[in-house]
Amino acid sequence: MLFGGIIIGGFSIYVYKQTYSNILSRSIENRRSYLDQVQSNLEQKIRTVEYSFSTYSTTTSLHKIIDKSLTYKDFRQVKDVTTELSYIRVMGIENTNYGLINLNKNWEIRNGSLKKVSAKRKETLLNLIAKSDAQLFWRVHDHGIQMLVSLPFFESEREMLGTADIDKTTIEQIISDKKYSYLGILSSDHQLLFQNQNFISKDVKKQVKEKLANNHSNGHFQDSAGNVYIYSQAKYNNWTYITRLNHSQVVSQISTLAIALVVITLIIIALLYIVAYMIAEHSTKPIMEIRERLAVSTKEQISTSEEEIGQILGGIDKIVSENELLNKTISYQKPELENLFILNLYRDYVPQEEISNRLSQFGYSNISNKKFITVLIQIDDYGHHTFNANDILLMAIENIVSTIVPAEQRLKPVLVNKDTQATTLVFTANADIKKAVLQYCNQIQQATSKYLKIKISLGISNVYEDLKDSKASVDNAKEALHFRINLGEEAIIFYDEIATKLNQSAIIKYPANKQEMMDAIRAGDKEAIEELFPKVINQIFVENTNPLSLKTSILRLVGDIIQLGQLLGLNFELSHGIRHIYYDVITIDNQNKLIQMLYISLVDPIVNRSSDRNQNDLQSLSDKVIRIVHTRYDEDISLDIIADELHYNANYLSSVFKKEFGANFSDYLQNYRIEISKKWLVETNMTVKEISNKLCYNNPQNFIRFFKKRERITPGAYRHRYKSS
Repeated sequence: MLFGGIIIGGFSIYVYKQTYSNILSRSIENRRSYLDQVQSNLEQKIRTVEYSFSTYSTTTSLHKIIDKSLTYKDFRQVKDVTTELSYIRVMGIENTNYGLINLNKNWEIRNGSLKKVSAKRKETLLNLIAKSDAQLFWRVHDHGIQMLVSLPFFESEREMLGTADIDKTTIEQIISDKKYSYLGILSSDHQLLFQNQNFISKDVKKQVKEKLANNHSNGHFQDSAGNVYIYSQAKYNNWTYITRLNHSQVVSQISTLAIALVVITLIIIALLYIVAYMIAEHSTKPIMEIRERLAVSTKEQISTSEEEIGQILGGIDKIVSENELLNKTISYQKPELENLFILNLYRDYVPQEEISNRLSQFGYSNISNKKFITVLIQIDDYGHHTFNANDILLMAIENIVSTIVPAEQRLKPVLVNKDTQATTLVFTANADIKKAVLQYCNQIQQATSKYLKIKISLGISNVYEDLKDSKASVDNAKEALHFRINLGEEAIIFYDEIATKLNQSAIIKYPANKQEMMDAIRAGDKEAIEELFPKVINQIFVENTNPLSLKTSILRLVGDIIQLGQLLGLNFELSHGIRHIYYDVITIDNQNKLIQMLYISLVDPIVNRSSDRNQNDLQSLSDKVIRIVHTRYDEDISLDIIADELHYNANYLSSVFKKEFGANFSDYLQNYRIEISKKWLVETNMTVKEISNKLCYNNPQNFIRFFKKRERITPGAYRHRYKSS
């Protein structure tokens, strides 16, 4: 009893401590992954806003207002700035107020209104800029944080500031869906920017500062209460993200195990006591038999002893039977366990030391000194099948892969999500891996096309030598699949071939012929739209070879079309689907599906609504042009100037004018000026030179030549003839 109790108690304590250590380590790693996710989400939003402001700072519209003192009369410039800020709001952080401040001319535009910047506020902002050469600044206020971007972005003298007031609730929506997670953010100078619960004390700040000073950008530490603080410093803006793992959380996870260990220990000790008692009884049996022979024996005691032995033997038979049943159950569930193991391998949930043992359990041998590559498959075209058959088709593809690729050259194919099938291929060190993979991929594509009547694309990761890197290989294969939006259907994409493009800066190229299409949409001209829309989309695909720049350019086009639809009075009809359209643009990697979605969900509804009033709009537009000519004939006007004022493309405006009046704009303008000159020649004493200058001719000779060509007489002769009469 003594030795057995010591061994059992020591083993239980060891199991408890080991399990506690593992749970604590995994909890810390989960929180660290949570910090990385928060950092990635927030930095992506901030980078988008910073990039949007930097892009806006390069436009001519910004440079036109840098040195201009805006007043309430400059409503057009205010509207242009508000439009740009609305575009930044669509591209950037939702539920955030954006503004533009001119420190030189003391004005600010926010929420569509123009305000004057006070001297005190201007001094505060100038002092903030003077403290550092950085272009991005942050300020903390009661409801959140304020982002300040000095503009123009690529010039030494920055006289303007782009602002983004990010509310605390907005930050909470960005960083996490977990309402009660501990999360805090410290700026590069250790100023507290955000915390969703008051857990960052001065002592915590001090310890984080000391860790960062010792070049520990990532790590964790523990306070006296047993709470663990995990921190990570971002390279982008040197922000430090901090979360807390409460000691009570770890204890709550281990409490069930502790209770179970106590119960099991007590049960085992009780069983040990029974066994010890039985051994003692067996050892004293000869003495007991002597006592029984000396005393009066009882038949009842003998029968009881026989019943106990029978129960023990029956229990042994039951354990053997249950063990056989358990082995059969494990055998039946082996494929599911293997599938779960490979999925956990792709998610990096399997510890390094367990991989080899688990592979051996599932029959994979001789994987040392091997090289691996991961292939992801996604469906491009379902053919005559419907999208609801997606799961069945992916399972069929899984069977095709299992048939084509020999079992010794692969792990079990699995479905990593609802639309992706993954297979890890195994090769020897001296094999021609790329050639073999390409051959398998071609065979898989041909088989799916022949037997399933569908089209698929395959993304292929880089070669790796350690199965612990399986998650990174899956991520690389996903990146490769994103490029099928540039390459089209039935693509076979190697990550190594597109890796250089991922490292290149994504330069966004916007189509030059977009405005002509926008005017056609505004006019409801379906024939023109059916011709221009594919050209604009095709130009985006041709000029943007990086998926990031391609999606950004398409998102900008979607924003412009949506804004046009709202100007045409379609805000209510489009608002419920705008979020869905943006989501589809981001997630769809199939060219044909993306183009079809944009036309059906976005362009076609606007065209159908605007085509009914097309004729009235054209007539109104022509009347506006005529009104401008009749009132400003003595100014230097042109069709380009008028088109810019009316927010139309000059070529489109010219075609509308000619369609309505049967003459070119320049001819109409010149003829009207001649009519005015005839009136002045008869009714006034202005000289021909004065009339020529007032009607914006370069010199009197041009005026005389044009007048004579049209009236068959010189201006002087015309005056003499009609004024004298």
